[in-house]
Amino acid sequence: MWSDPEADKYGFSVSARGAGYIFGEDVCERFLQENALTRVYRAHQLCKDGYQVLFGGKLATIWSAPNYCHRYENLASILELDE
Repeated sequence: MWSDPEADKYGFSVSARGAGYIFGEDVCERFLQENALTRVYRAHQLCKDGYQVLFGGKLATIWSAPNYCHRYENLASILELDE
């Protein structure tokens, strides 16, 4: 299933792009709780600043392709994790 977070949504709903779903903080919270996790790090969703942090820091999207398709003028980022 292909899903993207949305700050002002509740539950799951069909994406306006017609590909997959969008989900809200409640879905993220339930996923974290059921899997004994504290955060979700994800990729593959265009972020203008190269990354996006949502839901009080519980979910971060990392995007590593600058100026995607030579038309979005977006930044890129990398994720480095440490203990």
